[in-house]
This record gives sequence, C-alpha cells and structure tokens, in this order.
Amino acid sequence: MKIIITEEQVNKLRILRRIDQDWNWINQIVEEGLDIDDPCDFKNEGEYLDRISKDSARTYLYNFMEYSEGTEIFETFVWFLSELIERRLGDAIIEYYEDKKHECV
Repeated sequence: MKIIITEEQVNKLRILRRIDQDWNWINQIVEEGLDIDDPCDFKNEGEYLDRISKDSARTYLYNFMEYSEGTEIFETFVWFLSELIERRLGDAIIEYYEDKKHECV
C-alpha cells in the first residue's frame, strides 16, 4: 500500500522530528533574543515572554520551512514552537526580564 503525503506534511514531520535534537540550538536562539530585545521596552513580563518566544520560533522555522511568514501553516508552527519555548524556558525568560527591568531608568 502506498501512502502519499503532501509537501506540507513532509515539512511538519521534518520539523517535529528535529525539535528535540535541535533544542540546544533553539535555546541559543532564545538567548540571542534576550540580548536583542531590551526588557525596558516592554510593559510587562508577559509581553516580553511572548515576543521572545515567537521571534525565536520564527528564527528557527525560517531555516526549515519553504512557506513564508503569514501563511497558515507557518503561523501554526510558530504558535506550536513558541508554546513549547514558553513551557520549557518561560521561567528563565521571565527571571531575565525581572533582573533587567530593575536596571531601567
């Protein structure tokens, strides 16, 4: 029996298989995001966490997806990966925000 899968499904499988093995790389992307986005520019830690997690997810996904930003499939993966980043790294991101927020003038 032949199973035919679409290009979209191939991309989904490729990304889902790589997330765990690429987690160190994803973590580095998040750390770079912390250096780029100044906590002083955000109203609260929730807004900061959302920005860092979504931008990090987009950066990672740009390397694997042929779909452009704004397409439904790309945004679905951004949502999925940003939620995973928030679950795994959210406490550290918020801690960083709170530490740096005290330095704001």
